[in-house]
Amino acid sequence: MPDAKNKGGKGVRRPRLEPTEQQRADIKEAFDLFDVEGTGTIDAKEVRVALRALGFEPSRDELKRLIAEVERNKKYAGSTDGMDKQRNTAAQGAGQPSLAQLDYNDFLEIMKIKMNEKPTREQLSKGFLALANGKDVITWDDLKKASVDLGEKLSDEELREMLAHACRGRSSQVTEEDFFRILRS
Repeated sequence: MPDAKNKGGKGVRRPRLEPTEQQRADIKEAFDLFDVEGTGTIDAKEVRVALRALGFEPSRDELKRLIAEVERNKKYAGSTDGMDKQRNTAAQGAGQPSLAQLDYNDFLEIMKIKMNEKPTREQLSKGFLALANGKDVITWDDLKKASVDLGEKLSDEELREMLAHACRGRSSQVTEEDFFRILRS
């Protein structure tokens, strides 16, 4: 009999991440930037640019998938109102994904989905290269610089412990494979 932690023998699910207050403020700021007319909605086409402003690079297909997922969630929750029906009908007639206009809650839901997705190997590689400053390993100096740049108050000892854990004590440098292993676990 499967236990509560391991639903039906499948992997243990991580709890869904919710944006912090600062992240919510950043998301709202990005949304408002594209709501130039002050209607409380942004065009589905603008969502892709707004996502880029927040550090995501969705393809057109991925954006369609995200919008469709938000639409499914709204239908499942029974939250379609008159305005939603009006904008959905107009969008479907134009051959666009159903949500031609997204309100802030739609956009926030897309951001929550993106925040909870596992990063691709390509995304991890970009992150590794940024931390390693173009080298093939991340050093203690790289970690120290990143912690200062991000405003994290980590002691030298904490950074050494992170480095030792990441490279499993076999060196004082983190390889790209070490980086992938840590971020995928």
